[in-house]
Amino acid sequence: MKATFLGALSFIGIAILVVLVLGPDRTSWRERNQNQETPNSSLENSAANLEVNVGMRAPDGITPAAGVCDGPTGAVVSVAIMDDVPSPRCAKVSAGQKIRVENRTMERITIFFEGTSNAIASRQYSIVPGDAVLIDTPVESYLSPGVHHLNVSGYSSPEIWFGALNEGSLELPDR
Repeated sequence: MKATFLGALSFIGIAILVVLVLGPDRTSWRERNQNQETPNSSLENSAANLEVNVGMRAPDGITPAAGVCDGPTGAVVSVAIMDDVPSPRCAKVSAGQKIRVENRTMERITIFFEGTSNAIASRQYSIVPGDAVLIDTPVESYLSPGVHHLNVSGYSSPEIWFGALNEGSLELPDR
């Protein structure tokens, strides 16, 4: 009797599952939803297209490791290289903004974006203590959207987050 009861419960459970999956119109969940965008699909599509821009530096990632990213609103985003960690550790930049790097260490530093053929992004800048360098070109001219590590000789590298994720959408530069 107990086995028959469990068999009946199993059958009912399977029947309910079939109705839930197929629905009243007997189409599968996949068929019903194949043309609908999932919440992450636009982000995934944007992420898949991050390296498409020829001549642009491909991003190191989509989100920063630092977790918190400063987002200045001016035309120039400043980053200070310090003895311990850069300030800020991560900076959001958007189309039209330029990057300024200040050397607050006691040694000459060299900064550069690694792994690109772009003439601007591949350039190395040498900065003496107490001085600063302005990369006087808008970021969209040399960086693809995403997180980029600004390499610094001998010190921690700040993250530059171009086209930052704001409120769940990827902000891409106007072209």
